[in-house]
Amino acid sequence: MTHIREQKLKLNLEIAAAKKQRDHYLPNVEKSRTLKHIQEKKKKQKMEGTKFSEVREEKIGRPIPQKKPVEDTDAKTKSKLPKDILAGLSLQP
Repeated sequence: MTHIREQKLKLNLEIAAAKKQRDHYLPNVEKSRTLKHIQEKKKKQKMEGTKFSEVREEKIGRPIPQKKPVEDTDAKTKSKLPKDILAGLSLQP
């Protein structure tokens, strides 16, 4: 009885390992296909005399408004309390 149980357990472990290996392998195959397609497209465009980057630049996109950077002012670094109040404070124990 225990021998059969051990065989089933071993078989289940092998199946799980095979599934894990398959699940890791399939996305890599898809990536490879995609990269191969991109490389073929680049080769084809080079043969036609256009560069891949030139084709991308031809796309016209909407302009993205840019915000102006915030200037560092001395007002941010200076204390906001009046000098007469600060002079009245004693920081010595």
